[in-house]
Amino acid sequence: MKRDPRIGARTSSPDNRPEEALTLVLVRHGPTAMTVAGQLSGGGVPGPPLTEYGRGMAAKAALAVERVPELWPDTLPVSHILSSPLTRAEETARIIGGHLGLSIEIRRDLRETEFGTWDGLTPREIDALEPGGFAKWHHEGTHAAPGGESYAQTQRRITAEIDRITGEGYARTLAVVGHTAMIRATLGHVLGMPPNRLGRFVIAACSLSIVQFWPHAAEVLTVAYPTT
Repeated sequence: MKRDPRIGARTSSPDNRPEEALTLVLVRHGPTAMTVAGQLSGGGVPGPPLTEYGRGMAAKAALAVERVPELWPDTLPVSHILSSPLTRAEETARIIGGHLGLSIEIRRDLRETEFGTWDGLTPREIDALEPGGFAKWHHEGTHAAPGGESYAQTQRRITAEIDRITGEGYARTLAVVGHTAMIRATLGHVLGMPPNRLGRFVIAACSLSIVQFWPHAAEVLTVAYPTT
């Protein structure tokens, strides 16, 4: 099977046998009208559905998820799909599941950061209410919107869910459909990054980020691999 030349070679210990790993294919949801408008859409409400364009992007992401074992030969085919409960993520997951012939399982703790009173606002509108507030949330890691979550709180929630998933077994590949903060928190967990650095990952809509876990090790295979 020919490896995509954009994919790097594995350099880790041979004791980390790929066929024994838990591989998580992290898929960011497709665009919504709020995505296009630059409005925050947090985890405290179901949120908007995908746009027609977003549904088309999700269909292309499904093709890429199917090709994961071809592009990354050290992975198994996706056997199960987990999703955030928010509308845009669940809709993306169902499009992927429909293509692969797999059902989806909703995991509440995979939801986006809760933005509290900032929900539905743009960063500029947030700064009109709280000058510098959005930048503090994004860069400090411990600042939260009124009634919302900081990156640190989001990272603890997501990390606990990832720990539950790893506790359910290795030697399998799962697609995990969710949000920018969820993917950033998972990558940060694998790389040992503090919450004030999570915002440095740029995660495009319907991109794939892939991580592998063993009982005593973890690796990042790719970040924000484009599917469109």
